[in-house]
Amino acid sequence: MNRSLRAMTLGLCLLAAAAPLRAADVNDFKLSQAVPGNSVLVLHARDHAGMEWVEKQYARVWRAVEELHFEQDLTNLMKALAEESGEDSAEMEAAFQKVGDACMAVDWAALAGREFTMAMALEFPTVNFVFLMMPEEGKTDAQFESLSQLAKMLVNMAPPGELSLATTGEGSQTVHRVSITNAPLPIGIVLARHQDIILMGFGSLAEQSLAMLQGEGGDPLHKSDRFRNAVKPLPKAGETLFFMDVAMMMQQVRSVISQGISMADPQGNMMTEMERTLPGKLVDEFDIFETVAEVTMTNGMKTTTNMVTQFKSSANVKPFYQFLFGGGQLDQPMRYFPKEALNCAAYSGLNIDALYKGTMNFVKNNVPDGESLINEMQVQLQTLKSPDQPFPIDVENGIIAAIGGEFRTFSIPGRSAYSPPEWAMMVSLRDEQRFGDIYNRAMGMVSGMLEAQQQGSLNDAKIDGADGFKVLASPMLIMLPQVGTPTFGIKDGYLMMASSPRTIALALKTAAGENDNFSKNERYAKEGLPLKSGVTSYSFADMTTLGDDLSQVLAIFPMMMAFNPAMGKNPAAKTLIGVTNKLSRVVRKLDFFQSTCSTSQMNGNTLTTTTVMNYREPPKATGESSSSEDAS
Repeated sequence: MNRSLRAMTLGLCLLAAAAPLRAADVNDFKLSQAVPGNSVLVLHARDHAGMEWVEKQYARVWRAVEELHFEQDLTNLMKALAEESGEDSAEMEAAFQKVGDACMAVDWAALAGREFTMAMALEFPTVNFVFLMMPEEGKTDAQFESLSQLAKMLVNMAPPGELSLATTGEGSQTVHRVSITNAPLPIGIVLARHQDIILMGFGSLAEQSLAMLQGEGGDPLHKSDRFRNAVKPLPKAGETLFFMDVAMMMQQVRSVISQGISMADPQGNMMTEMERTLPGKLVDEFDIFETVAEVTMTNGMKTTTNMVTQFKSSANVKPFYQFLFGGGQLDQPMRYFPKEALNCAAYSGLNIDALYKGTMNFVKNNVPDGESLINEMQVQLQTLKSPDQPFPIDVENGIIAAIGGEFRTFSIPGRSAYSPPEWAMMVSLRDEQRFGDIYNRAMGMVSGMLEAQQQGSLNDAKIDGADGFKVLASPMLIMLPQVGTPTFGIKDGYLMMASSPRTIALALKTAAGENDNFSKNERYAKEGLPLKSGVTSYSFADMTTLGDDLSQVLAIFPMMMAFNPAMGKNPAAKTLIGVTNKLSRVVRKLDFFQSTCSTSQMNGNTLTTTTVMNYREPPKATGESSSSEDAS
């Protein structure tokens, strides 16, 4: 299997195979000339020399996939389902094999061997999209012929009269249109060739793109001011360039909703005015972005991603904006992160109170019978804080209003080489005293329940300078070594949770300046990103154990299913178990990641995010050659 299909299958972009050594701007993506101006999302992708090492690593992963023959699992599932429904499993297998052979006739790597572009737009009643591909030199004829045969075969396999195929042109100017014959609205797929470009798409966007390839239609998207303004702050693109016009997408969403409502209730007699306007007003609440643009550049063993998000000038008054970005910038991002940390992350904050109040206000003013719904909910909230309740709690003022949005987390190595990493999490509090009252009462109730049921106990944690912390002791925790000995408490305006008292103690010593913080970490100095002013989020993660960690997670699912005998008789469940077992082996090949670091800064209405992914040479097994050499 070729590397372009490998990348696509693994969730990466389709990348090309013969790009210049220099970095590329949008004009170097030749297919950008055929992206219609009404597109709201576009992705350009291509290969370059800097991708060679990373692609060799993914080649190893894909070879592991091929060796396990997942297609056989799918074939077995289809046969089992056919037998369950009383159908001829042999006939089904033959049809499935026929489709599989037709798919394998397409050289998917060659299909996007030089360049790939995807674009999307919204238009009632469907999402429109188009894929544009430049095959490898000399392979356009064979690839388009294979795709054409696949399209014809699928039409012939459909029930009589369901699908129709119309072909116009010939040779390097051939266009196939597959349509659903009895659809109430024109719905169809376009497969076309224009010289050395292959186009596949759905809806009017594909037709517009095809017209542009043929020298007709309007200006392409990249000539618009909205595109140019979005990408202007970014460095030149390497392998990918992504653009999304969120504001225009919201306009298209409103148009789709409006047309849908008009079709459902053309006379305006079935819906009230409030019901008709509700969907549009809901869209307005989330309409806070102008554009998002992103470029990536891989150079050997490092990939750098730069993203710029532009907000609307009125965004900061919306509850949704306040919820996501109302925390402002981080105060001392590294304050609690010890030098010893493996992973750490800080986010300036979710404003839960703003979201709650905004939601209540929206429901009251825009939802039919909204005021009655709010009143009923208020009655329930008053009941919850009644002294007659076993655990009276003021949800609005004691929890929602008291919890801040700032979030911090980190992990450190375990006590031994065989111990899992220890972790800590911190959530800021706006009103420590008010939340602390609820927390203390909750701890008392949990302690009583544990002791009454003889399932464990809450004991005082021994942490210097931190009174009131509790440690959960329970025999159940033996089954969950990653959880450790859960430790809870409130300190410095944070609700703190950790896998051990020593992790909390280390965080507090770091904050007090008695232990070096993460800025002194050697790996951070080599692999991280500098902290700039106005930071709203920051993260650094060790990824050397990524493959093993994913493998352990996947291995849990077959174990869980084994406890349910009925699962063994379900074809889908049996297939899932088999596939999951195989995947747990495949993901171990993801052993070439070193670390990732990301930082975001807010400047006015612009959020800038930079992320770096660092790679490493995969560890060698005994008697094994270098994986990079093996992949060549």
